[in-house]
Amino acid sequence: MPSSTVLLAEPDSATRTAVRSRLEENGFTVLEAPSGVEALSMANKSEIALVISELYLEAGKDRCLVQAIRHAPALRRTRVLAFTRHAKRADRDWAVNAGADGYVIKASGQDRLVAVVNRLASRTQSRTEKLRNARTAK
Repeated sequence: MPSSTVLLAEPDSATRTAVRSRLEENGFTVLEAPSGVEALSMANKSEIALVISELYLEAGKDRCLVQAIRHAPALRRTRVLAFTRHAKRADRDWAVNAGADGYVIKASGQDRLVAVVNRLASRTQSRTEKLRNARTAK
């Protein structure tokens, strides 16, 4: 069965707690990381359906976790959602150019976040199932 585990990379503990509760209510298993470096380490060690990250969360030499995931060969196909307080178009464009699969502004609320997480996680599950089916068909 594909993973329904999401990794929440968020420096603010109150936000992590609130988002974790909401995602768990919707059937997700949530791993938490307060830093980009810790999140990157966890992503490399776990089967993750989706990483949810504050946009400019540094991850070692990369400006943000999104870039670090895209630069890591084992994680390149991992879905990443930028969940951020940065609402300017330039921030959204930067996130997309960095490799984010989605962008949700924190002020838009948790209902919007859950909807996007469900959409991105289901795409990950569909892709994982297709790969498994292709392997067994050979």
